[in-house]
Amino acid sequence: MPKKIKRKYGLFNFPPDLKPDPGDELVDALTGLFQKPKYSDLTIICGSHTFKVHRCIVCPRSDFFARACDGKFKEASSGIVELHEQPLLVEKMLEYLYTLDYTVCDQLNPVTEDSTKPCPIQPKPADTDDNLTIVTTDGASSDYDTLSFHILMYSLADRLFIRGLKALAKVNVVRELEQRLNAECFPSAVTDIYNSTPPHDRGLRDIAVDTTLSHLAELRRKDESGQAALPNSLLKQIPDYTYDLSVSMINKRTPEWGFSALDFS
Repeated sequence: MPKKIKRKYGLFNFPPDLKPDPGDELVDALTGLFQKPKYSDLTIICGSHTFKVHRCIVCPRSDFFARACDGKFKEASSGIVELHEQPLLVEKMLEYLYTLDYTVCDQLNPVTEDSTKPCPIQPKPADTDDNLTIVTTDGASSDYDTLSFHILMYSLADRLFIRGLKALAKVNVVRELEQRLNAECFPSAVTDIYNSTPPHDRGLRDIAVDTTLSHLAELRRKDESGQAALPNSLLKQIPDYTYDLSVSMINKRTPEWGFSALDFS
């Protein structure tokens, strides 16, 4: 009779410092799928860039991909989905679908034209600035700071119906915007928010308005170069923003006048 092997640790009796975390193990496995497209069954094309992904990962998380793969569209039979989006944004969107997060790092390895998998996931270097380069489908590059990148991720998540990514990008925008109340960043952020979101989507627009009203004196104050973070030119350039500010300011004062904001809606 073979000698019974006595295991030091069973499945449920690991000491606390050695017990594996099932969640971490699952995320590691999904990250491996994201980096190695061996078992992929769906191809996403962005211009000259190709991403090999898995339907069982992207379809349950995105109504856009679910409809493309489940319906009578050609994508369901061909296994190819073409997106007219920035390749780097798509890469980071896919990173979220596989890992529940996306990294924003300055030294990104752009997807090469003959590549069939995303760049390796890597953390943002702590000692670099907040600019990153997005490689467009025509080979040109565009510089975006971290805040703009989160705004664009929010907009992409809205177009692809990825609710979790949209919520995450919104949290990131709130955090970054509070740190960019200066003439160099704030006007660009407001412009990006209002140019990339439809009027009915109040997520980022309300954040822009609330942040403005909470820091109005600071934003209107000119810096050493004579520039203000909230200049009159911005109010003329983005009329929807100016309208939203006006309505929000009126609504905050109407209770003092004995009216409800609903009386003016």
